[in-house]
Amino acid sequence: MKLALIGANSASLELLASATSCQLVSYVEAGEYREDILKLFPQAKSETSWEGLLASPDIDAVIIAEKTTTDVSEDRLRKFVQEAVPVVLIHPACEFIFGLEMEMIRRDTDCKMITHVPYRHHSLLQRVRGWVTANEESPIGTIEQILFRRKMSERDQESVLEVFSHDAELLRYLLDGVTKITATGPEFDADNYHQLVVQLSGKNQLNASWSYVSDQNFSATVEFIGTQGTAELLLEPNGTITLSRSNSEQSETITENEAEYTLKLLEDAIQQRDDVTVEPAWDSIAHTLEIVDTVQYSLKRTRTIELRQEELSEQSTFKGMMAAGGCFLMLWSIFILFLAAFASMFDDFPLAMRINNYWPLALVTPLIIFLALQSLQLVFPRVESSDGTPDNQVK
Repeated sequence: MKLALIGANSASLELLASATSCQLVSYVEAGEYREDILKLFPQAKSETSWEGLLASPDIDAVIIAEKTTTDVSEDRLRKFVQEAVPVVLIHPACEFIFGLEMEMIRRDTDCKMITHVPYRHHSLLQRVRGWVTANEESPIGTIEQILFRRKMSERDQESVLEVFSHDAELLRYLLDGVTKITATGPEFDADNYHQLVVQLSGKNQLNASWSYVSDQNFSATVEFIGTQGTAELLLEPNGTITLSRSNSEQSETITENEAEYTLKLLEDAIQQRDDVTVEPAWDSIAHTLEIVDTVQYSLKRTRTIELRQEELSEQSTFKGMMAAGGCFLMLWSIFILFLAAFASMFDDFPLAMRINNYWPLALVTPLIIFLALQSLQLVFPRVESSDGTPDNQVK
């Protein structure tokens, strides 16, 4: 499998170090990581522009390392997805609103979008998630609460929210989706987020709490409180997780390489294997990005915020646009009626006479256009896959 790299960071180097069966053909904007890249792939060529990678027959997929935050980087990712070029993204890859746009485009082009999230497919995390759904049959009984404690040295808003975005994906997975969020601590626009605490309610009726403490040792503990005991996952760098239980003296430590899983998933997706499901799907990643956005909104409003539960779709987007259009049409109608009533009091003025003659047309024309737009989803229905393959299924 032939890869190209745009941007570079420690996570992308981890992916490249695990790409033993792959070949890095080109890289763009490597910066300070250029020498590290050349140590892994001495034959890789440095490109001056990413546009040449769009239609290159020598490249099977592109790894985009840096977060998409500028207009230039958004346009770059948009074009790769529009051209259905398989991409690997480092979570968090972009902002929530742009993530929704990418989901709409991905569904149209069937672009293979693989998101790299450390620990996401770790066997111990998978095992404990099985305990969540096992209720009383789990080794610690029915799990009632999850406490996620992150240790990190950074306290600035951007760093804290970036780390929380990663942890939120793990919590979303454990909670089978998030329905409500309550964030407490700093002001939403504060530079320092050292007091941030986030409460999350899951679709599986579980509650989870996320907090962090200042520590030079970057790690995290996830405690599961059950009716018959507790379990704890210690997440350490390099894919190492230790599982321990209060009702057992034994602990288990397993180190797994998430980068290998990400690249294997990418390879299977490119080969279009029917039995491969992209997980987490980009739709799920967009939900996680929404969680991060909602944290700041909850801080601003100082209350619990309910998250949307409907699936992302063109239909839901269209309905939202029509709802907004209906509100605008209502305001427009009130304005026209008020203007017509005012003009009727000055029939002798030419402008008033013109308004009296044309206000019905100004009132009815936008209404006809609005009703015509409503029928577009009937005239141009979305064509679904003939094999019934869901959106997150590799086709």
